[in-house]
Amino acid sequence: MKKDIYHVFFFSIFLLSCTSHHTTTPTRLPTNEVSYPNSTVIPSSAPSKIPPNQSGFIELIPGKSTPLPFIEIKSENVYCQNPYVVLSYTEAQGLSDEDIAIRLMERHLSYFYSLQAPDWCRVDGYKVTDVLPYDVKDNKSPQGDIMLSVRFSIRLIQVPCAWMSLPGTFDTENWLHSGHTLAIFLSEEGYTMQFAYP
Repeated sequence: MKKDIYHVFFFSIFLLSCTSHHTTTPTRLPTNEVSYPNSTVIPSSAPSKIPPNQSGFIELIPGKSTPLPFIEIKSENVYCQNPYVVLSYTEAQGLSDEDIAIRLMERHLSYFYSLQAPDWCRVDGYKVTDVLPYDVKDNKSPQGDIMLSVRFSIRLIQVPCAWMSLPGTFDTENWLHSGHTLAIFLSEEGYTMQFAYP
């Protein structure tokens, strides 16, 4: 019950914070591959309590992480839309359910790595790190033809941003390590996905 309340709380915060503001040019990584240095991690909710310094930057882990620009949210915010992603049956031929989940999630995250994504949602890199079985006791919906939990990491470009409402941890390189349950559906086009919630 307590776990379900936390999921609903974080999802509500995510929906409220999914907006865009004035455009800034993001820093781009040469690849979407993530390195995992041995580093300190903190809960993703903690940076909301850290004030920006005088130059307008925030360190997610004070004294240890690379400073990120602090950009105030403006009133004319635009909602961060999730992209529609599909994996054709031809592309999925011979793939396991876990591989299909990875490909769909990578396509989802790749949109937020592109310049077409609003800067409020944009990331500086991403990596799907693990796929876990779905626990039917979690009773999430929608229920897809395939249900799997996916762990992923994304590198933030600014504070605040839409991703900070997700449960997870930050490291000193400004990577957020989080996860979500995917409901994967078979459609006429191929495999599609939605996020499943309690």
